[in-house]
Amino acid sequence: MVAQLLSILHASVAPEVCPGGWAWAVSALGALLGLVPTAGLALVALVRMRVGSRYGGGSGLALGGLGLASAGLVPLAVFVITGQIFANAAAGTATPGIRLRSVQVETCFVGTQSTYLGRGSVIEAFGPGDPVRFGVAALLLGLVPLVTALFVAGQARLVLRRGPSWPSKFFWLPVLGLAVATVGVPAGTAEHLWFGMLVGAFAGMVVAALIPVPSKDAVRRSLAPARPDRHRPTPPPPSARSAAQPYAGFQETNSPTPLKDRLAQRFAERRAEPPVVGGSGPRPAP
Repeated sequence: MVAQLLSILHASVAPEVCPGGWAWAVSALGALLGLVPTAGLALVALVRMRVGSRYGGGSGLALGGLGLASAGLVPLAVFVITGQIFANAAAGTATPGIRLRSVQVETCFVGTQSTYLGRGSVIEAFGPGDPVRFGVAALLLGLVPLVTALFVAGQARLVLRRGPSWPSKFFWLPVLGLAVATVGVPAGTAEHLWFGMLVGAFAGMVVAALIPVPSKDAVRRSLAPARPDRHRPTPPPPSARSAAQPYAGFQETNSPTPLKDRLAQRFAERRAEPPVVGGSGPRPAP
């Protein structure tokens, strides 16, 4: 699939000017590759339309997976496969979908396209023996990946506005890791892919600014605490519970017998007093 896409780009958009049509086709492939993280962020926006700005376990895992796949795994696969295509061409091995004779054509001062794109690795390009090659590698394989990661981080911030921004690190960190993971890719292929990714990531900033984000009402509803169930009985306030608990404790500990039984018992135990009888006898002298 990568070889067929390269052939289409070489036949349609790649000019036959220095450093060659296949080199420009690789740059065009890199521009498309730079839009893959933007596509992943568009899927993130769809997830946020449903969950708002509260990322639970499942939604957080989905956002992180989209970032790792679109900004890390897919670009890594394209880098490795494209480098292998031109490494095979430099060794004289044809790849289905690409005419080997067209890749072995010499162009300007870079020599054949297969040698320019398929010889040497990224790590070898940083050797101190060739200052010009070292300067080009420092620019295209060092500075350009850093700026590309900054553009991807800006896209993520635009898409994640009105919400937590921590998922953005799952997009720009894999782009930085890509620069380390592709040290074995042919230097010419990697340089043109990174140049195209820089252009694609810059264009993705415009696309990311147009991606809609959840409304303020949706964000407010997603961050609001859950409402209690109306069917459940409402517990009494703390003041009522604290006032009722001592009285209930007094009745349980000090009054095991009901009040009416205790009053009846007291009335039964009371000593009967003799009645006072009024008489007509003589009154005592004063």
